[in-house]
Amino acid sequence: MGIAERRERERQMRRQQILDAAKRVFSAKGFNGATVESIAEEAELSPSTLYLYFKNKDELYASLNLQMLEVLNQMIQEVCNQNQLSAGQKIQALGDALYKVYEFDPLILINVLQFQSSEPLRQLSSQLLDKIKEGSTK
Repeated sequence: MGIAERRERERQMRRQQILDAAKRVFSAKGFNGATVESIAEEAELSPSTLYLYFKNKDELYASLNLQMLEVLNQMIQEVCNQNQLSAGQKIQALGDALYKVYEFDPLILINVLQFQSSEPLRQLSSQLLDKIKEGSTK
């Protein structure tokens, strides 16, 4: 493994460290109560180091929720592709998928409930709702 690959791996690990800390802070304090400084402190980094990875709190929050949306989107696509299911069965399967995500990480539920607190997430949640509607008509 070369130096460039090692640096990229370390960068991704640091980015995930920040996201994990942000998840804890957002869950404890909510979006409005969280600050870049409190997230940096939780990640055991300086705020200036955090800014090397994320330009502001909104981007950090959107990145955190994008991870969750990607998992949900994959699960939704799996449900939508099951053409033998009725609309009611698909809704039940979507509920089951949400519960599986919650079982994986209970803090995600708090982030889902705060979806509407920032503009990037309003756009992402709108896209997710469109996918659910699309899947229910199949």
